[in-house]
Amino acid sequence: MGIEHAREARGPLEAAVRADAKCQKAQAGLGVVLSQTQEWGLSIPPLEAAMALEPTDEASLLVLVDSYTWTAGWRRLRGTNHRVRGIFVREIAGVSPKQPNMDQINPDNETPTIDFHYPFVSLKMHLAMAMRRSQHYHKKGIKEAKKEKIALSPQGTLQGQKAAGKVTGKLKVIYMSSKFRNHGLSHLVSSMFKHHDRTRFEIICVAIAKDDLGTPYRPRIKATVDHFIEADTLSQPRLAERLQEIQGHVLNDLDGLTRGHKPQALSLQPLPVQTNTMEYPGSIGAAYIQYMTTDILTGPPPIMREGYSEKASYMPWTYFANSYHHHFGKIEETSRRSGLVRPVEGAAVIASSFNQFYVHIWE
Repeated sequence: MGIEHAREARGPLEAAVRADAKCQKAQAGLGVVLSQTQEWGLSIPPLEAAMALEPTDEASLLVLVDSYTWTAGWRRLRGTNHRVRGIFVREIAGVSPKQPNMDQINPDNETPTIDFHYPFVSLKMHLAMAMRRSQHYHKKGIKEAKKEKIALSPQGTLQGQKAAGKVTGKLKVIYMSSKFRNHGLSHLVSSMFKHHDRTRFEIICVAIAKDDLGTPYRPRIKATVDHFIEADTLSQPRLAERLQEIQGHVLNDLDGLTRGHKPQALSLQPLPVQTNTMEYPGSIGAAYIQYMTTDILTGPPPIMREGYSEKASYMPWTYFANSYHHHFGKIEETSRRSGLVRPVEGAAVIASSFNQFYVHIWE
């Protein structure tokens, strides 16, 4: 369910709960809607009420666990660990609380698997779930491509794909994202593209979501790349074709498994080398994603070997790009000149937000 649809459904569901607080479907639906709109604290009471009315409702349980995670409800979360772990094991085997059998999934549905960021699950289980998820995406991609009469190889990839090999001339690098707009990702990467050495690289951005007109982020990115392609109207198989037509060498997927991603397009392997970059530090679990951009702290070699299908492409210091000088350079300069920025001396408690440019010190 999209956010807009969730917001539309909230009013009728709240009315249904007021009319009959013992209506389990209304309580569960309201909890899911509030979770979808990222109001996790508000989603907990109706989800708990739904579970009290129907303790076997595993779909509601999984949403409730997600809300506990987002609100740091660790004590309540521990009480669900045993049940969720059981669901997790069954889902890896192909039995989902959302669908009876993962091989009989309605292709119009989103991935059948649950979120796999629960801290008590092993790396091997994470990877197994990610692999199930990617297999589902590939099956869905093949079915959609055949429906649009797109020729595929016996392996279920686009025909005419060139193998990775030695590059003569510039390396053609594609960055694909649904977040080239007023989004945290664009806040971080909007100044990154201009730092590529243009004697060695040709930089292409592919936008797979509409522009939020009026914000500066997409225009800023457009001004710093060689080509910017609007592809939000393409179906996923046609997107794969368009990516192949570019004849790039490397495709950096900036979305990973986040809202707006296009996994069916990637599953058709439009480029010989495809990487998971920036937005999603977990494993995609897919043969069609060969590398993950990371660093030694985020992806230590033992962790990468056990819990990731991708090979690590290690960056020095950190893989995480940021553009804080562009956004906060004037604030930093003004603060230093005014004396507001100073070294901490003696005993002090420092509270800092590491994704914002401010800090408070109690001495």
